[in-house]
Amino acid sequence: MIRVKSILTERDLNMDIQANDTGSDNNCERQIKIGKKYRHFKGNSYLVLNVARHSETLEDYVVYQALYGEFGIWIRPLSMFLEKKEVNGQWVNRFEEIED
Repeated sequence: MIRVKSILTERDLNMDIQANDTGSDNNCERQIKIGKKYRHFKGNSYLVLNVARHSETLEDYVVYQALYGEFGIWIRPLSMFLEKKEVNGQWVNRFEEIED
């Protein structure tokens, strides 16, 4: 098992990243908070480690870590992380911030 230690600066922990939420009937803006926990709509919890920028497209990606199993580290486009998903006829956030 490989463990990666993330070094978050105080600036990182206070940085909110915004993206347009293009959910079906709701065009509000959502923010992602570095260092906060989020629950995926399927139920698992994750910790947002940082936001990285693709070197060629300049698209923002969320870097996050599973809080279960092997604690894998993943990336996903910021726009996808913050989007809404239709589940059983209801629109829900793909990831929802949760309390510690």
